[in-house]
Amino acid sequence: MSAAPHQPRVVRVFNSSLAGARTATRHSSPARAAKEAPPSVKKIARRETADIPRARAPGDLLVRPLAVMALTVLIVNDHVLKPRWPGLLTGKLSDIAGLVFLPLLIVSLYELGRAALRKQWLPGGRGLVAIAGAVAIGFAATKLSPAVAATYGDVLGWLRWPLIGHWSAVRISPDPTDVLCTPCAIAGWIESRRLRGVRGMTKLGT
Repeated sequence: MSAAPHQPRVVRVFNSSLAGARTATRHSSPARAAKEAPPSVKKIARRETADIPRARAPGDLLVRPLAVMALTVLIVNDHVLKPRWPGLLTGKLSDIAGLVFLPLLIVSLYELGRAALRKQWLPGGRGLVAIAGAVAIGFAATKLSPAVAATYGDVLGWLRWPLIGHWSAVRISPDPTDVLCTPCAIAGWIESRRLRGVRGMTKLGT
């Protein structure tokens, strides 16, 4: 009768750990099984759990770090930094923050509208490109054309009417050098596209 083949020590330790984890899972609650699992099994479980992204919800792009940071920079720069230190840096800072935030805002409004209708609310890849492109083109037009800038200022005046209680046109000064900030709209597209593959809820409240 031939002897059993010799197993390396590493293989024996791995098999023992695996058998212990399976026994704990069969005879214990999930919480106790996780607590009693070998350290190596716990480490693998933590790593795999960390790779699972948080579920998406309609409009939640606005509460994620990039949108919050862009909106904060826009508000602080327009109401604090720009009045105190007007110049090239503060002027361009608002343009950059706005170009990052606006695509995220439009995508979020689209998601909320679709979810309210109980429809699939995640936009497609082409839709995200179209939104970022429209923001970039619209921004460039306001900086190159005085007529477009005046019209855009009137629209902003109506949009902020509920906040200030009256209509007041927003004065936008065309500046061709601001067009250099246009590529910043890509940041909003990247964020929307990155989170597009994260599974989310298809209806509000579900």
